[in-house]
Amino acid sequence: MRLKILLSATLVISYFGCVSAQHTHPPMPGHLENEISAERILTQIRDFASPGFQGREFGEAGNHKAADWISFTFSNHGLSPLPGEDSFLISFPVHRLSLSENSYLGFDNNSLDIFEEFTAAHYSGDAQFSGETVPVTWGAHHDLTRQDINDEIVSVYLSETSDFKTDHYGIHPAAVWADSLNARGVIFIPHSYSRYLEHTYRFEPQINLPQDAQKHIGNTAQPFVKEKRLDIPVLVVSNEVLPQDNLNQPLNVSANISLQTEQTGLANNVVGYLGEFEPDSPYIVVSAYFDGHGLHPNSGIPFFGANRNGTGVSVLLELARSLKTVEDALEYPVIFAAWNGHERFNAGVKHFFSSVWKDHENLMSYLNLSELSAQQDTSKVEIFGPSEESPFHPHITELTEKLELGYSYQPVDPLKNSEFLLPASLSTEIIGLNGGAYTYAGRIHDSPDKINLRQVYYISQFSLELLWNLSTLYEPL
Repeated sequence: MRLKILLSATLVISYFGCVSAQHTHPPMPGHLENEISAERILTQIRDFASPGFQGREFGEAGNHKAADWISFTFSNHGLSPLPGEDSFLISFPVHRLSLSENSYLGFDNNSLDIFEEFTAAHYSGDAQFSGETVPVTWGAHHDLTRQDINDEIVSVYLSETSDFKTDHYGIHPAAVWADSLNARGVIFIPHSYSRYLEHTYRFEPQINLPQDAQKHIGNTAQPFVKEKRLDIPVLVVSNEVLPQDNLNQPLNVSANISLQTEQTGLANNVVGYLGEFEPDSPYIVVSAYFDGHGLHPNSGIPFFGANRNGTGVSVLLELARSLKTVEDALEYPVIFAAWNGHERFNAGVKHFFSSVWKDHENLMSYLNLSELSAQQDTSKVEIFGPSEESPFHPHITELTEKLELGYSYQPVDPLKNSEFLLPASLSTEIIGLNGGAYTYAGRIHDSPDKINLRQVYYISQFSLELLWNLSTLYEPL
C-alpha cells in the first residue's frame, strides 16, 4: 500500500511510501550539520516581516514584492526554475465575486443601488426571496437558536464592536449558523456600511475561488462551511437606507441575487528545484506559504507575519541554500515552493498541482513548513497523526532523539485543519509536527522579536537531516 503522510500546523511531511530498514541512505556529510545558521534565519525573518512588505496580503503590492524577494533569493542560492519554466514566478489568476447587473434588493418596494447601498459577502450564494425578515440582534449563536428561523430570512444588526468578528476566512459565524439552521438568507446591517466596505473590499473581493467542493471548518468550531460559498444569499445593507428606529424590527424585503466571478489580476507562486529531473523520477516537495494578512483595518499597521509564516519561508530558504552544497549527492530532485494564497483557501498550491504540475504519481514525500515558532520557550515538537503505529513514527523518534528534541504525540482530524487543504490526490493519512500553539489573534503581535529562535533552529536542523535522508535513499519509498 502506498502511504501518504502530511505534517502540518507547523512542519508538515507527506510520505508516499513506507519507512522500513530496507530504505537506507548514506550518512549526512559532516559540514552539512553545520550549515544551518540561526543568525541567518533570524535576519531573513526580520527582512520578510518588515513593514516594507505591508503584511504581504494576497493580491496587493506587498505580496508581489515578497514573491520577487523569494525569487531573487532562490536565484542567489543556485536553484533552477522547474523544467519547462523560464522563471521561479509561476502565476495563477485572482478572481473576485461581484453582483451581476440584474441583481436586486428592495425594502418596501424601494430598490437599493448595488454597492452604494448594498453588496454581497464573498461567500454568498444565489437566490430569490421575498417576505418579512426575522430580526436577530447581534447575531450570536444563542440569538439564532432560540427562535425558529427555518425557511426564514434573517436580518442581523451588527454593533460597532461586532462588525468584523469573522472567522479565519472572513466568514461571519452568524451566516454559518443561519445556513446550518436552514434559513433562506441573511441580511447584515453593519453599524457603519462605509467602514464595512473599507474592510471587506480589502479582504473579501479578491478571495480566490477553488475548483473543488472540499469542506473546511472555520475558527468558530461550528458547522462545516462549503469552501466555495454558502447555499444561501448573504447580503450587507447600509443602515442609512433603513429607518434608524427600526433596525431591530422585521423588514419587508424582496431580492433576486446573482453573483459572477471576474478575474482581477494575477498572483505568483515561487517555485524552484535542486537535483536532476529524469522521466518518471521520484521527487520531493518542500514548501511554505508566504502571503499574510496585510494591514490592520483600523490602525493601518502591517500584520508583520514573522511566524505566520516568516519562520516557514526563512527555513525553506535556509534548507535550499544548505542542500545546494550537496546537490551532486542528491538521488532525487527536491522542489522548493513558496505558496501564495494560503489565506485564500490555499489557492496557490491547489492551482499548482491541478493546472501546472500534473505528475502526482512520482511525488515521494512532501514537507511543509508553517509557523515554526511557539509563543513560549520550548524545543518540543508536537506530532499530529493517525497513531504511533504509523510506519513514519520510527523515523521521527530517531531524529528527535539524535537532536535531543522533545516531542508529544496526539491524533488530529485533518478535515478540520485548514493547513491540510491540498488536492485530494496528495493526502490520505495525515501526520503533523507542530512548533507550538499559535492563536489567530496573535497575528497582531506577530513580530520578529517574538520568535522562539531556538525552536526554529532545532526544527531547521531536523528538517535538513530529514531532507538528506529522503533525497539520498538508495531505493525510493
